[in-house]
Amino acid sequence: MKKVLFGVFAFCALFSVVECKSIATITFKPAYFYPQDSVFRDIYSGGFLPLGEFSIYLSSNAFISVEAGCFHKSTYITSVNITSPTSVTNVPMSCYLGYAFNIMKFWDFYAKIGPNLIYTKTYAEIPGLAKIAKTNSFGGSFALGTKFYVIKGLFIEIFANYLYNKKQIENSGDIFDVYFGGLQVGGGLGWRF
Repeated sequence: MKKVLFGVFAFCALFSVVECKSIATITFKPAYFYPQDSVFRDIYSGGFLPLGEFSIYLSSNAFISVEAGCFHKSTYITSVNITSPTSVTNVPMSCYLGYAFNIMKFWDFYAKIGPNLIYTKTYAEIPGLAKIAKTNSFGGSFALGTKFYVIKGLFIEIFANYLYNKKQIENSGDIFDVYFGGLQVGGGLGWRF
């Protein structure tokens, strides 16, 4: 019990000297991407999505940020006894307006919202479908997260982003809706200036 109390005391003492005010931050945010669209999930499932973010603080709590990443996955599709290679590259880019709530001197919780653009490129060798398809889709993003300031300038982050993007695609005369967004969950390591 004494070790636990000493650990809590040492933890609080360490973080009590950290100043959490900043002008800007830069963050590397590895995440897991869970696609919203069930067909997209069936073909490509989810996977690793590296993100980068740059934020500028407008006041001690309000900030704007720009975030971008790249999801790429290759797999095979089986259709009418034909197995064909396919791949997708999904590049989400979001701009946010956010607000950070200071819980403790070393701990912030934030919420942010804003528009996004997702560039998607697919490749498939399926008879009757275009081999390469490229599209942009516009939508909205919402994010929640928390930052723990470890030492002066360095912080770790836990976050969840939700991107909503719907696009109507025409292929061989058929029109259907595709959702390119989804849930991004991960952690991050950043530096504040």
